[in-house]
Amino acid sequence: PAPLDEAARAVFLGSAEDEPPVELGGVTEERKNQHYVSSNERTLEAFHPRIRDLRGGYLGVGSDQAYLMIGWARSELAWLTDYDPVVVDIHSVYHALFTAADSPAAFRDLWRVEHKPAAIAAIEAAYPAADARRRELLYRRYRARIAKRLDAVIAGMTAAGVPCFLTDQAQYSYVRDLVRHGRVRPLVADLTQTTAVQQLAAASSKLATPVRVVYLSNAEEYWNSLSANFRTNIAALHVDDRSVVLRTLLTWEKNQDYRYNAQPVHNYKQWLASPAVRSIYDVVRRKATIEPGINFFETTDLPDEEAVRKRQERRDRLNALAAAAREQSAATP
Repeated sequence: PAPLDEAARAVFLGSAEDEPPVELGGVTEERKNQHYVSSNERTLEAFHPRIRDLRGGYLGVGSDQAYLMIGWARSELAWLTDYDPVVVDIHSVYHALFTAADSPAAFRDLWRVEHKPAAIAAIEAAYPAADARRRELLYRRYRARIAKRLDAVIAGMTAAGVPCFLTDQAQYSYVRDLVRHGRVRPLVADLTQTTAVQQLAAASSKLATPVRVVYLSNAEEYWNSLSANFRTNIAALHVDDRSVVLRTLLTWEKNQDYRYNAQPVHNYKQWLASPAVRSIYDVVRRKATIEPGINFFETTDLPDEEAVRKRQERRDRLNALAAAAREQSAATP
């Protein structure tokens, strides 16, 4: 990928960011206010065949997942979004180390304890003093955690036979060049606010680069309902017939992992346009049994409002029974 010219760079970097939230969400109370500087999704290779060589733009939440997907899709522009500024700053650390390391092994070494001085020197060389100091502190705080995650990704991808930026020189060079040429932008963006996502959607349209990979992790599970702002944001995305939404669905207690789901963006837009659809579980049904191995599936059916309402009524009855049982248990001496 060539560096962006001045006009394109101004468009790419010109969209606004969102204000960070007061509280970081979570699927459960225990998971709130955590900084997800590394993913715990253990079998992301499930997405590799679905997005390989899609090109176009990438829009995704989270941290290390982005570089896997950019390498697989060979994305041409990438917006690395998160509502947590700590995660956004971790991307800046990644970018400094990408600049300093010309191979996957050298990049991985910069996260090892014995290479801390070289990594800190790379961060200091990449940013003005105040920004470098903040990012150096994040590197020191989270280095061991991220190193453990990168080792797990290397082991998992090697076992699965799926090349990635951490194991394959060609993919690493592609991702590194994308970063060095100013085509990867970390930014604070909240999927439930109306500024950042809609402005970057307008930017991708102006740059004639449809967003082909929309990676949501399990953000949709954080919300009891899919808000009007979120629906508007997804509707605004500049996409085409090849564009796909990728999501994970938490099944940690059953398999120490997630279910992995892909859905064409145009299809998801139709679901979100239906007033009968309240939560992600109206779009993607819960599954009682989780099989061993990778749990990947694709959603392509269209919304059936009557079927959605029946599922909602059943969930509401079950939730009411569970709430009554909790109240009775609490009242019993």
